[in-house]
Amino acid sequence: MSTDWNTLAFRRNVQKLHGLEAKVQLGLCLESVLSRFAHGAYHIDEFSRLVDKAIDGREGYELVAELLGRPENRIMPIKEQAEAHAIAAVQALHSISDILGTMIVVTIQGDLNWSKYLKDVPRALMPKRVELERLIGTFLDNDSYRRLDALANQAKHRNIVETSLMIILHDTKPARGEFISFSRKGKTYSSVEILPFLNAEYARQAEIVMAVFRELEHLTDDEAG
Repeated sequence: MSTDWNTLAFRRNVQKLHGLEAKVQLGLCLESVLSRFAHGAYHIDEFSRLVDKAIDGREGYELVAELLGRPENRIMPIKEQAEAHAIAAVQALHSISDILGTMIVVTIQGDLNWSKYLKDVPRALMPKRVELERLIGTFLDNDSYRRLDALANQAKHRNIVETSLMIILHDTKPARGEFISFSRKGKTYSSVEILPFLNAEYARQAEIVMAVFRELEHLTDDEAG
């Protein structure tokens, strides 16, 4: 995620409304959101590179021999590294919603002790902020985000969701990774190809986050006079 947006006026408005410490905290939130997008992009790129490396110009019989351990299984270490990047990308993207919640509460309420989640942003802050409430709903009320949330929390609290590395020779994309089907809190999530899922969720979040930034800037403009 990249932006040429100048945040100086936004930060000044927050300082005018809530004081210097709120301005500092807002700045940290803004930088953290952009950093987490950068981390997510890095891990997605590394995952893609490693999956492509699994083939690395080898013929079918060579890949079968490697999987059987003759002379060595080169693919399994690559799979483990790719899996690490896939989970790290999930966690980076998942953390954005938490930071966004903090940024909203600091901007509107000046609360420097907020330590909850985007879904916990007080509805009392929303009566005159219809567009902001709509954006929060759009971010959270989405099947892709629900899957991301389940993947991140399953890995954090129970177990890392298993991945598979599929090699389909003579395909346009001969190697690809999947998050295998898993269940969390009574809901079963079907298997999903990792790279399209992560790329789509990254793009979806980036669009909404920029809209939230703009809306918060607009709101503070009005309220700071």
